[in-house]
Amino acid sequence: MNKTRFVIVYNDAGQAGLQDENGQLVVPCQYDKILDYDDDGYIRVLKGDVYGTLNWNCQEVIPHSIGLTHLGVFYKGTARAVKNGLWGLVDEKGAEASDFCFQEIKAHRKWGYDAIRKDGVTGILAEDGTFTPGKIKTPKNKYQSVRVFHNDVAPAYTWQNKWIFVDRYLNRVNDYEYYGMDPVLRHGIYNIFWAPSSFGAAFYDGKPIIEEQYDYPLHFENGLTITQKKHWDKEGKEVLLANGQPQYDMGILKDTGEYLFKPVYYELHWNDYETKDCWYAEDRKSAYLLFPDGTRHVYDKRWVDRTKFRPSIPAKNRDKYMSERELEARYVPQEICSKAIYQFSLERVLCQLSCWTGSSYDPLHFYYRDTDAPIQVKKQYKIGTILRCGSMMAVTQSLLRPVHKYRFLIATRKVIETKSLSEMHRGKYQNPDADAYVLHKNSFFLVYDVYTYAGITQIVLLQLPCGFTKLAQTEGINLKKLKAYGPDMENLKQYARWDLQNKLSEKVHGYSLSENWEKKMYRPVGLTDELKPVPLEKEAMADETCYGDPDYILDTYYDICMDDCENVWRRESFMKDTHKTIQVVLGDITRLHVDAIVNAANTSLLGGGGVDGAIHRAAGKQLLEACKKLNGCAVGESKMTDAYQLPCKKIIHTVGPVWKGGNQGEPELLARCYEMALQLAEEHGVSSIAFPCISTGVYHYPKQEAAQVALTTIHNTIKEGCYKGDVVLCCFQEEDAAVYKELLTSRTWSF
Repeated sequence: MNKTRFVIVYNDAGQAGLQDENGQLVVPCQYDKILDYDDDGYIRVLKGDVYGTLNWNCQEVIPHSIGLTHLGVFYKGTARAVKNGLWGLVDEKGAEASDFCFQEIKAHRKWGYDAIRKDGVTGILAEDGTFTPGKIKTPKNKYQSVRVFHNDVAPAYTWQNKWIFVDRYLNRVNDYEYYGMDPVLRHGIYNIFWAPSSFGAAFYDGKPIIEEQYDYPLHFENGLTITQKKHWDKEGKEVLLANGQPQYDMGILKDTGEYLFKPVYYELHWNDYETKDCWYAEDRKSAYLLFPDGTRHVYDKRWVDRTKFRPSIPAKNRDKYMSERELEARYVPQEICSKAIYQFSLERVLCQLSCWTGSSYDPLHFYYRDTDAPIQVKKQYKIGTILRCGSMMAVTQSLLRPVHKYRFLIATRKVIETKSLSEMHRGKYQNPDADAYVLHKNSFFLVYDVYTYAGITQIVLLQLPCGFTKLAQTEGINLKKLKAYGPDMENLKQYARWDLQNKLSEKVHGYSLSENWEKKMYRPVGLTDELKPVPLEKEAMADETCYGDPDYILDTYYDICMDDCENVWRRESFMKDTHKTIQVVLGDITRLHVDAIVNAANTSLLGGGGVDGAIHRAAGKQLLEACKKLNGCAVGESKMTDAYQLPCKKIIHTVGPVWKGGNQGEPELLARCYEMALQLAEEHGVSSIAFPCISTGVYHYPKQEAAQVALTTIHNTIKEGCYKGDVVLCCFQEEDAAVYKELLTSRTWSF
């Protein structure tokens, strides 16, 4: 039996068992933990904190009743163990191979075990239990660390900060070197890093299963993993999909280094994360279900369910697949449409809107609002019309069968749950409605479809990103024609109509008929109390509230975003009586139109993960060449380059500290990052600078402490006259923005 084919599975209680390569449960889920196999073919299992072993016939060999609270990997018939607080050796049956009389027994080397007896005497402990006092001849400082041996080979971390593989004599077994390595061995495979953001996998002997490098880590399940590699054109530019997302060449790789499915898809994930019986895949032509046996089913994209977190083929549409030949007959290339997009300068507009509608990682969701209010549908809700919400409006995902004449289906990602409002404001809003959400008063919508079915008129509203209408006007784009572009936008109407038909076959939701809910839902979206269109200009709107929820709740939580039209940011000052601004924004720092952005880099300045990798990808390969000439950067220091393909003018690279508890100078080093970046900006005449959240990612600096250091340093630097421009704090996550805004509104910042 191939020992690498066992898979650890868990029951509802979190207990572990083993499943073989055929999917059969060969070891019941009765253990608290199952560890990896050892060199002699034993599986270590835990019940509570007591160890036992199973052989590869799944029979118990070392019972838990022996009381071993530690059990190492077997080598030459023995393994280190702890019983009653003392170390000793046991054989493969659990019998004592030495006395349990040692304070410590270190990992096995070529001469035996390095051991310290309880009386403090050091020496060598042989596999047969013989102890020889004397100086341990362990080579000193040959490597920074050596991990657990498997089949006489172990990963070793060199003083050059590279991972290699060594034998029990601590000699290299091959020429491969890796930037990093996953500490966990699963199924005989290590996850490896070729470079800071370049991933792969290697066997336990250190040889890569495939020489290719990927943009995301490989996670094997049952000997298979999804691979993701960004697609670059011949000029070295990153290729984007119509929705503005990077195009990935995605496939499914076997642990033998062969592809089960070649990397030809730009969407690939489990179709159902509970069953995990097949994968959902998508390319420009169609959608697919991929099965572990190598079978592929082809589907028309109209059968795809895009209302959930990730697109999938629902169970009711599984039988609607077609042959590969039918696919080729139906597919009509879309090159003409693509050329038209670029020809008429629609790229900027469509990219922004399609990114809004078609993101796989943050997709649109449907929300509902029903009313019997008298409205003039043909006049007030013409397809292509732009509407503004005008007031805070409650919506829900829970409405089933419509009981009112009109249904508003709102496709959006920008809502906030009333339960979250209650939590944010310490219980100010008690007992919020179940599954109730709120739209912001300054939300804009495109009337996308008007559809009457079985006496119910459904009005589909697509919420637009902030600044989108001005951007369209600047580009001279007729929004009425936008619905003709992009597969995601075309399918939205079909999904919405199908949704209405489907809802009519379901039951009525209980609170759809409640007086309180009907009152909240009565006003139509985009109309005033007098049932007239809401003015599109924000200044023309009175400061309204929605059922007692003040506007500032959402205003302080989010709603600061980029105005692409004017290439500036809407600056919201949190400081009074000063011309200086500190602005908190939520978004992508690579799209900011400021004089300079700050890159949270590593010491090499050659790119990495997170914001560092995003900036390098957006700026292009010229940035990498420029960074090579800087010869790295020390922690706390800053260096400047041009921005190349970014909309800003300069990039200031700074290296933040790794969090080690806060007692090794981390606050001082982080403060120096901000201080040196601002001084460098002042020296080069930078009037506006944007910072990311430095060191709060993989460097694990606590977000609250990091924000306090950032604001204090920026405050002091500007107050001392070392920087005279504006500062933008750009956050990629809402929780980071919330931390900054809480600090800014809770203190008085005066310059």
